[in-house]
Amino acid sequence: RNAANQAPPFVFSTEGLNLVALTATDLAGNVGTATATFTLDKTAPTAVTDLHVGDVRVGEVDLLWTASTDAISGVAGYLVRVATFPITAGNFLSIPAAAAPAVQPGGTAILQTVTGDTTRTLYFAVRSTDAAGNLSALSNPVFLDTDPPVITALSPALGATVSRPTRIS
Repeated sequence: RNAANQAPPFVFSTEGLNLVALTATDLAGNVGTATATFTLDKTAPTAVTDLHVGDVRVGEVDLLWTASTDAISGVAGYLVRVATFPITAGNFLSIPAAAAPAVQPGGTAILQTVTGDTTRTLYFAVRSTDAAGNLSALSNPVFLDTDPPVITALSPALGATVSRPTRIS
């Protein structure tokens, strides 16, 4: 029983460090005690809000962002996703994981190189996770568009000869 004379199981709701002290008495009057501490963390780390594309090379893209923070259990890692379609909170976890960076102190600049077909439009997003397994909200999704624009001249007609300054539209 706890201090309020409640029988187990005990429910803890206070985030942070919690102490549990247990005392048991058997029928012969022998008393045993044990204590344990644990950290309860129900709060997700901060979301990445400044994800952006850096250098692009054949088959590789540098992603940059500022490291997340988590005041209770600490940031444990990042989930990085690369896709050929827009990434949303709803489809994020179904997309295969890309290489993830080492954890850095909150506020530190992170650079992570990911692979992908850089001849296609690619979409990127990141979520941070803490030691308790809480996931942050989705980062700002970004994309790399490598398709050049298509330009069509309507006037003058293709192959036409003009004799004065001409406006092309």
